[in-house]
Parts: sequence; structure tokens; C-alpha cells
Amino acid sequence: MNEEKHNVKAKRVDRGLTVAIIALLINVITVSVSLYQSKIMREQQYASAWPYLEWVSLYNQNDGYRLEVNNNGVGPAIIKEVDIRLNGKQVDDLKTVFDYVLDSTYYPYTSGRIRNRVIPAGTTVRLAKINDDLLSELAFYSLDSIDFTMNICYESIYGETWTSTGTAVL
Repeated sequence: MNEEKHNVKAKRVDRGLTVAIIALLINVITVSVSLYQSKIMREQQYASAWPYLEWVSLYNQNDGYRLEVNNNGVGPAIIKEVDIRLNGKQVDDLKTVFDYVLDSTYYPYTSGRIRNRVIPAGTTVRLAKINDDLLSELAFYSLDSIDFTMNICYESIYGETWTSTGTAVL
């Protein structure tokens, strides 16, 4: 009879241990699912504020020449650095580029800067505009034929960093 009581107690302990292990497994699975959901929510939060900058050189006979930066993303772009190069050498600004391309320091144009600015989502910033027909055409085709690069390094509000090299983003 003592043996039977001992076996019953052993079975009860085994059942109790089994229930405890199952409860522990359920808790581990619950924590894992919760962590995974948090990761997905964080990624969605980052994606909801993702800027996407492109700069384009445009020309048509009616509107002249334009050099513009577009934020085609869904979040603001915080401009950290702008690297402008002409024939492999770094230059300070676009005026230097247009002086070289147009072979003159006097020409009718307007320009803007983007260094240390925030460009909201869906916004276009005009960096340069030339209205004169001949100078517009010369600027567009000359910039296309020389070694001109402009790299714009920018961040999201979460500190993620990208570099726009025109229509490509690295």
C-alpha cells in the first residue's frame, strides 16, 4: 500500500512538473511574439518617415534650365552635407560650376542653397534657374558632357543616413 501511495505522489509530481513546463513554454512563446511585433512596429515607424531625395537637371525651350532637388519620400530630409565636384575637384558652390560651364561670371540666373536645411516630404527646392534661351541650352548640355557630380548626404528624423547622387540613392 505504501508503494501505491508513492506511485500516486510520483505521478502527481510528474503532472505538476509537466504543467509547469508547458506554462513556461507558453510564456517564452508569448514573449517571442511580443518582441517580434515590436520589431515590426519599429520598422513601420521608420518607414513612415523615410525621405527620398533626388536631384535633377531639367531643360526645355519654354521654361529654360532648372536644377532641382525633390524629396519624393514620406518624411523630411535633413541635409547634412553637399559635395559638389567639377572635373574631379571639389568646388564650394554651384556658381563656380556655372561660371565654368557658361565661361562667364555674369549671366542672368537665380540659385538657392540646401546645406543645413530640412526639406519636407513632397517638396521641390530649386537650386538654380536660368531663363535665357541660349544660356539655358548651353548649361544643360555642358553639364551633361562634363564631369559634374553632386552628392547630397541626408538623414531621416531617426538618424538613418543616405546619399543622393542624382536619381540614385546610396
